[in-house]
Amino acid sequence: MGRKSTPAGECEDDKLLNWIDVLRRSSVARSVLVQHKRDADVLKSLHVQHVFYEQEPDFKVIDGLTNAGRECLLIYDATRPGNVACARMRAKLERRGVKVSTRMRKILFTAGCKELGGFLKYVYQVLGSERKQAGMNV
Repeated sequence: MGRKSTPAGECEDDKLLNWIDVLRRSSVARSVLVQHKRDADVLKSLHVQHVFYEQEPDFKVIDGLTNAGRECLLIYDATRPGNVACARMRAKLERRGVKVSTRMRKILFTAGCKELGGFLKYVYQVLGSERKQAGMNV
């Protein structure tokens, strides 16, 4: 049985706004780890807290997340290299005793944008300019 996805244009804007709101509220008590610095910049522009990005020596990020003592949300790209990197980082973090969740990645598999770096542009395309002009908090 395949994944559920909404037909194009139907409730897509509500789904995106709901995902952003849930991510903002979740980031208060959890750390968020993304794959690239540009992904972290996108989430920070959406007012998500405690955002970290993967750096070359993995042990610095892993030590920081381990010492934080909170659950970690992994939001990596929905591409093949992103899936491999997510599985690798999840295994490393779980070996260190960090509780890891990848549920927030689901929207990237169903949305029209597979990479988090271009997600903000995709959100603005779906929401349209009238919401931006009305001052909706995206």
